[in-house]
Amino acid sequence: MKKSIAIILLACTAAVLSACPPQTYKYAERDTCDLYLDFYKPSQPNGYSIIYVFGGGFISGSRNMPHTVPFYESMAEKGYNVFAIDYRLGMKGRKIGNLPIKPLEEAVDMSTEDLFSSVDFIIRNSGEFLADPDKIIIMGSSAGAITVLEADYLLSRREKASCILPGDFRFAGVISLSGAVFSREGRPDYAVHSPSPTFFIHGTEDRLVTYKKIRIANIGFFGSDYLARLFGKEGYPYAIKRYKGLGHGVAAMEKENIDDICRFIDTYVKGGRKLQADLLYYDPEIKRNDFGHNSISDMYKGTRKGR
Repeated sequence: MKKSIAIILLACTAAVLSACPPQTYKYAERDTCDLYLDFYKPSQPNGYSIIYVFGGGFISGSRNMPHTVPFYESMAEKGYNVFAIDYRLGMKGRKIGNLPIKPLEEAVDMSTEDLFSSVDFIIRNSGEFLADPDKIIIMGSSAGAITVLEADYLLSRREKASCILPGDFRFAGVISLSGAVFSREGRPDYAVHSPSPTFFIHGTEDRLVTYKKIRIANIGFFGSDYLARLFGKEGYPYAIKRYKGLGHGVAAMEKENIDDICRFIDTYVKGGRKLQADLLYYDPEIKRNDFGHNSISDMYKGTRKGR
């Protein structure tokens, strides 16, 4: 009887610990604002950390949006340190034309700079967070997915923005829900070292954050389909889950993909497997949403449909 009571008490204690509210830290100061992160502390840490970057087209969103908080909590329950970060919204309040290349470039530069600053803060405070710098995974949705893919791309090239981090630093893994890489050099070239193992999740009909590519001279926006083919050709480890017929709504499907995300981490990140996996996924029961079937210029003109 006493043993049963002890087990129940332990289970209740674990449930309370896993439900603890996040701790908030200021990780950077900018001219326009201070930047914060929320730390979701696991009751039984597994040694790995996930830095999550929210979506919103660089014009909206926050680190604690209602549909993302349950995902953070679920991953913390699985033992991951979860850091949900702020970043500057570089497109907010700006007048955008039909081809918003320059404003988008500036917004991506700002968000990746902020992501690198958050990584630096976590590394410098790794003792407090019990965060192993060699076990940091970055993950994002939409604009956040662009940010994490871009950060790993800049790091692989040792571009100036990444130099805030140690010279031998690498991300343990990258997870992108409807993301792309912005390149000023034409075809993305991971010049100094190879990219981290990457999991691409994308709708095949996404035109908001292109599933394929958009290129004008040397300026390009390269989506999951293009990047997966590039990774395959170069021998980089990756997995891609293509949602057939869906648009940008896939960017908000963190919870729906949690099993595949954990499988990717277990296999590619913890297991170190150098695999390449390509899955075309179709489920007629997933309700099709027109959001994301229109173009990025429509979004910034405020003419999005179906949302």
